[in-house]
Amino acid sequence: MGEKIPKVWLNFENRILSERMKKKNYLKWEMIRQFAMDQGIFDERDVKMAVQLLHDLGTIQYFDNDFLRDYVVINPQWIVDVMACVVSAQSSPIQV
Repeated sequence: MGEKIPKVWLNFENRILSERMKKKNYLKWEMIRQFAMDQGIFDERDVKMAVQLLHDLGTIQYFDNDFLRDYVVINPQWIVDVMACVVSAQSSPIQV
């Protein structure tokens, strides 16, 4: 892409990925905001830009609408798995 990504954004991404390694599928926005602050991203606009970049790269899924804006999916495969259960006759439960 040729663009440089701020180191604090990369640290932010790594912090989010460490939560994914703990088998978490999504986090509340407040937790994401705290992770950003812990990594040195203090401005709300910068947090949203970092989240949007991670969304565009496929690392996370974030939808800024009234229903979903309070959550960030940190394991995009989880959405695929949920949708597969919804559209199939599979009897396995969805783990949240």
